[in-house]
Amino acid sequence: MTKGTNITIDVPLRNPMGDSTITDKAELQKKRFKGIVLHLLAKADETGKVKIGLNKNRKDNPKN
Repeated sequence: MTKGTNITIDVPLRNPMGDSTITDKAELQKKRFKGIVLHLLAKADETGKVKIGLNKNRKDNPKN
C-alpha cells in the first residue's frame, strides 16, 4: 500500500426524501445522481497535508 490520502467524494445536493418510496434498485441508482452533484477529491500533497478540490478526472457513470 502507498502512503497518503486519495479519496473521491460525491455529494448530491438535493432532497432525498422521495427516494424512500422507490423500491426498484435500478431506478433508485439512476435517480441518485440527478440534479447538482459535487465531485470532490481529497488528496495528500508532498508535505502530507490533505487538500480538497474538484475531481476533474471522474467517470460520468459512477458505480458503487
